[in-house]
Amino acid sequence: MRVKDVIEYINVFANESFQYEWDNSGFQLGNRNDEVRRILITLDITNEVIDEAIREHCDMIISHHPLFFSTSMNIEQSSIKGDMIFKLIKNNINVYSAHTPMDVSTIGLNMFMAKKLGLSEIEPLERYVSGKCEDDANLFGLGAVGNLDTRMPVNIDGLLKKVKKAYNTNVLKVTNNYNTHGILSKVALCTGAGGDLLEMVKEKGAKVFITSDTKYHEMQEFVDNDIVLINVGHYNAEICFLEIMNELLKMKFHEIELIKSEEKNVESFAYFV
Repeated sequence: MRVKDVIEYINVFANESFQYEWDNSGFQLGNRNDEVRRILITLDITNEVIDEAIREHCDMIISHHPLFFSTSMNIEQSSIKGDMIFKLIKNNINVYSAHTPMDVSTIGLNMFMAKKLGLSEIEPLERYVSGKCEDDANLFGLGAVGNLDTRMPVNIDGLLKKVKKAYNTNVLKVTNNYNTHGILSKVALCTGAGGDLLEMVKEKGAKVFITSDTKYHEMQEFVDNDIVLINVGHYNAEICFLEIMNELLKMKFHEIELIKSEEKNVESFAYFV
């Protein structure tokens, strides 16, 4: 199996045309005709992840966040990024990134987390995107919103427990209006940074919004609009990429060994309580 075969398959459910203009999803580095025997799946590409790929004799890395976000850069081995690129080339490791195409896919991160929270009647916050792919059945949209099970009424305390379990975290940052609502019915979410989606959340009628990387004034605006904002952290919001991509590739490529990275897939900071 070749690199181009893996890329072609990923583009069935997370087509590169789905991506936002600011994104740089797609083939990052390597040779599309290279043989692939072992793939490392990761959230981010760091020096530690590259070393892991080398140790595991991987031919390819598939990441959520792109190796290259900037279109203009100098590649010098003396720099951190340059050293990473030289190391990848030296060890014949191909790199592909599926970022916003996986966020907006029907089997992508937002839909996955919405189902993990037990939401029903799930729809996107925004159908989205460019005219290139509006009719693609694999395109879901930005974020997700759905209903909680009315047979098992839940208040904010119950929802916070569900969120901690679904996102595998013991720490949540929640706006101080969390105790102003009774039984909840509709919840919205956006993996990654969704602090600028207030108007979409309001339009869908959700009283709770789960996301990450929110700024101080963004959080204040949600409070002003009587919406509880739950910040789960970027890592916790998107680490499900490893599970999703692993399962999708396993269904197609039985002869390729898949490895979920265990290196440096943690938040860049720690909490002290």
